[in-house]
Amino acid sequence: MAGTSENKVYVGNLSHDTTTDSLRAHFLQYGNVADCIIMHDKETGRSRGFGFVTFQDNSSVEPTVNAQHTIDGRLIACKRAVRDTRKGERPEDDGAGSGMYNVVKIFVGGLPASCDVAKLKDHFGQFGEIKDAVVMMDAATQRHRGFGFVTFREPYAVEAALSNDAQNLIDSKWVEVKRCMPQDVIRSGVGGAAASGARKDDSFEGFES
Repeated sequence: MAGTSENKVYVGNLSHDTTTDSLRAHFLQYGNVADCIIMHDKETGRSRGFGFVTFQDNSSVEPTVNAQHTIDGRLIACKRAVRDTRKGERPEDDGAGSGMYNVVKIFVGGLPASCDVAKLKDHFGQFGEIKDAVVMMDAATQRHRGFGFVTFREPYAVEAALSNDAQNLIDSKWVEVKRCMPQDVIRSGVGGAAASGARKDDSFEGFES
């Protein structure tokens, strides 16, 4: 069906010269485009260097992500837009905390010892405006526990951060990015600690939306 997330691809490493029109024109060779958007910084108006293309038909996605793409002289990254929902839920439901996942919040694991909140924000700020970020600390040692959370203001930033995957590096170390589950879902036993991106003994009271 047109406009669903299954038909959406993430495009990254875009030139600042690339426009929505030139992006659409490029991807029309793979099928009819239902929607096309380049994400811009709200303050400067400059392109954030990534966007999303939604095809009318899902059959256009596979050949698109398997091809190499050069737009405005730059080789761009093209991947399926990552959206995780529980079976039976509408993928396009973007209400924060609705369904199985909090759609504006991510878990970030494997943080290097040198990572602090400023570095966390610096890396993930490229994907969208950040509402809150926290690096979890050990109360006894006052050293961080190797993971944290980032809450964005818009769901598209979560999609972009997840799609970036292998390029999520902080101080040259790859960090793991997962969706967050609201606390009520974890307590219900629907997802469990593994899906929340945490060990069973990790408590996130006060941090989940």
